[in-house]
Amino acid sequence: MHCYTESRRIGSRLLNTVAFGLESPLIPGGEAPIIFCKASGAYLKDVDGRTYIDFSNGLGSVLLGHNDPDVNGCLVECLQGESDVLAGPSELHAEVAEQITRDLASDFGVVFFSSGTAAVRAGAAMLARITGRKVILSAGYHGWDPFWGAGPDILVPNVHGTVDFFFCLDYLHTLIARHNGEIAGVVFSPDYLYLDKAWYDEFFAICRKAGIHTLADEVKQGYRYGAGSSLVTVGQRADLCTFGKCLANGHLLACVAAPKPLLKYARDLVNTGFIERLPFVAAKATLDKIKRLEVQAQIRKHGDTFLAGISERLKASRLPIEIKGVGNLFQFVIGDQALEKAFYEEAIVSGLVLFAGDNQTPSYALMPAVVTEALQRISGVILRLETRFCSLRDVPVPQQARWLAAWRTMEGFPEKSVFEADRRRFLRLYALGVGRDG
Repeated sequence: MHCYTESRRIGSRLLNTVAFGLESPLIPGGEAPIIFCKASGAYLKDVDGRTYIDFSNGLGSVLLGHNDPDVNGCLVECLQGESDVLAGPSELHAEVAEQITRDLASDFGVVFFSSGTAAVRAGAAMLARITGRKVILSAGYHGWDPFWGAGPDILVPNVHGTVDFFFCLDYLHTLIARHNGEIAGVVFSPDYLYLDKAWYDEFFAICRKAGIHTLADEVKQGYRYGAGSSLVTVGQRADLCTFGKCLANGHLLACVAAPKPLLKYARDLVNTGFIERLPFVAAKATLDKIKRLEVQAQIRKHGDTFLAGISERLKASRLPIEIKGVGNLFQFVIGDQALEKAFYEEAIVSGLVLFAGDNQTPSYALMPAVVTEALQRISGVILRLETRFCSLRDVPVPQQARWLAAWRTMEGFPEKSVFEADRRRFLRLYALGVGRDG
């Protein structure tokens, strides 16, 4: 096949994926990772000199664009001034914390971590300490920690006391009744591709009625739609929240934000002996630029232009490919397995970096000239797919494909009006079977 051969020729120097335990999120199946050597704005360059437009952006962590000059300038200044002091907190740490709490418009305090996984795990530990209870209800992806692993069956806690309700509110009711008096809190990752405001209104009403603390894992969604919590878009607010990815334009920094009286429960969860300054330098520069330039609004504007252009081309192609979401974060929903694999392979060949099967997260560097170039590249992708998959024209996207797309981006089940047997069959396959592994 043309695409398969071409994708193998991209990046002649490949990592030994077995030795390093790595896989590529850019090509279905994690095959043949491309080795990138340079990055600037919306562009990546591989070791063979090929240039790509990046829509993955470090799986959503690069909000401003690669090697943003304002962020890099502050980092260089810090290093040249010998001010990267690893002896404890400084005024810079307080400034970053204060900016986050201002963005939340709250009297919250902040504790910092190096990764989103660590921050969410610490937030869950805080809930357990606050309540003296052990059961954590969960929905969504919370990082590479066994604490969030699947239980032996649907709605059965794992060995750590964590049990997933998969964004199904009837399952949430069931678990609250089943574990009455044992629940420390609910940890959930907001999603806006498949869950609407009515879902959040009902979810928070259920938790408030049951007297259960909520922790919003905003490592992916926080700061992507606007400064601070994404929940403002649905008029809600969690009791605690975590941020990561976008805070420092890809540099290692995450945090838990919570009412100040609750921070005492996190004192021994963080290492305050040595605090690296550079991630905070990057965060300060990133947060300042977000505030100054209304970054998220610009991403939405140019991202929406890109999506409108793709939608026109897809409509003309009559292929079973849909788009969910808006310019800040969106997903391709593809109704045929072979077509999906070819789509992402052709995208790489055409110089487009996409997160295969999952959500795409444009950066502020997606300016109009880049949008025009990206539309030209993806038009070529669609044109080649039209020829190869002409038999799929006017074939609708199966509902099962939509469920799978939702699972990939939210690790949950978005549909309410599905027969219970069908829902459980799907969740057993993807939550307890192949889904957690691939």
